[in-house]
Amino acid sequence: MPFSQEFSFRTCPWCNTQDVSMQVKAQDVDFSVAAGGRKQWSWLGCPRCGSAISIETSIQSARINKVVPDEPSSAMKVNHLPTDVEEYYTNAQTVLNAGVPSSAAVELRRALEAAAHHQGVNEKTLVKDIEKLAEKGLITANFVGVLGHIRKVGNVGAHAGDQTLTREEVEKAMTFTTQVLRNLFEMPKELESTLREIKKMKCDFSRINF
Repeated sequence: MPFSQEFSFRTCPWCNTQDVSMQVKAQDVDFSVAAGGRKQWSWLGCPRCGSAISIETSIQSARINKVVPDEPSSAMKVNHLPTDVEEYYTNAQTVLNAGVPSSAAVELRRALEAAAHHQGVNEKTLVKDIEKLAEKGLITANFVGVLGHIRKVGNVGAHAGDQTLTREEVEKAMTFTTQVLRNLFEMPKELESTLREIKKMKCDFSRINF
């Protein structure tokens, strides 16, 4: 099966525009055995930022084999977030991909503060919020060990001054934020869902003759 138009509706890995209709710029097909059968490559362009992605598809089946670069990494994806937390978190990814790490730091700070508030924690400073979350057992104590870095990222990002933030520094803060959000929202919901499924699967083995 040739490239399907539905494959062009994607989230841009460069500017994080959601479900945008990518424009097909070029295509090529390889029928050789070395290619593992019949494969097609399509190069798409984002209508917002102009950046390109490559999609490898199988002609023999309606399947995407590989996308380079892929959509925003699953490593940064967090499910079951409250609307405001998700908005700040997504904004942080978008502006970081756009090359503005200081603005991304501000959005990460907002995401963490909003997440703490949803857990009934409002200690006036971000560091105190994180410490309180750990104290309540909502996140592990290991998170407290990197609060010095989070303090710097939050302060530099939020205030004008001579200090600037590098992409690497903000990416570390992004990783920290992702793990905190998973601990607070994703893991509890996934566990709750799993427990519901287990209860549905239970049966009365006393009525079964072996």
